[in-house]
Amino acid sequence: RAVERSRGLGDVYKRQLPIHYSNVALIDPKSGNPCKVGKKMNENNIFLPAKLPSNESRRLEAVRRTGELDVDNKDLFIVFNELAKQISNMPVSYTGLMDQDRQFFLCHIGMPDDLPDSIPRESTFCQFALGSTKPLIVNDCKNDERFKNHPIVCGPPYVTFYGGFPIINEAGYILGTLCVTDTKQDANLSISQIELLTKLTGRLAHQLDIQTQQREFTAAKTIDLLNKSIKHLPQFNISNLIGFLTVISGAQVDRETVNFLTCLLYTSPSPRDLSTSRMPSSA
Repeated sequence: RAVERSRGLGDVYKRQLPIHYSNVALIDPKSGNPCKVGKKMNENNIFLPAKLPSNESRRLEAVRRTGELDVDNKDLFIVFNELAKQISNMPVSYTGLMDQDRQFFLCHIGMPDDLPDSIPRESTFCQFALGSTKPLIVNDCKNDERFKNHPIVCGPPYVTFYGGFPIINEAGYILGTLCVTDTKQDANLSISQIELLTKLTGRLAHQLDIQTQQREFTAAKTIDLLNKSIKHLPQFNISNLIGFLTVISGAQVDRETVNFLTCLLYTSPSPRDLSTSRMPSSA
């Protein structure tokens, strides 16, 4: 049933996105320009954005440090949404980082494949999950003051349930959310489901932390190597550096590169020194 609802909801999202998301600052179908915040959702009601977190500037810095904005790494994160969908038995699951003006999707399931990579922050449900480290569970969106005027709540696909689980890094900043949604009237999550989804989101946060640390460590080492090269080996150009890093990685390099690096870096290279570089068998 969840699979059937997912397909049906995805089709509705695809049909309605150009209409309803254009009302919440995505794209105006006539002009092609972003719409203004606070534009009327219907004749009488307005969907209002959430207040900014008190630590917003530091939170934004943490988001950008992940290095995941505008990077297509869906294959790394899709498993979290697949598990979230299975745990919740809901048709839609998505994961996103919340930048200053947009929510960037790391991945999503049950939504159109051609959905934009990011949508304006003021149009999202997830902006309301940034104010607390606890999950935001909304069992009846149509009667929730924050969500009832959103176009996908008061109009197709008539979202009824939203569960947003904050992605909290090791420094305590909320980077974004892992979410599940449904359109069934009786959709809900049990305590055990909420606990499992919270743990799953914790694993996602840990993965982002590890990736950030590895990237920053690699960058720091590369910068240090460049500085030392410039200081002690002024003739050491970028091509030489690429060759040197290739040797360090254990990959094969040509004989010319090996000979140059040997002469440049070693006064009298030993066989052991040369053996650290894997020359092609034909060399």
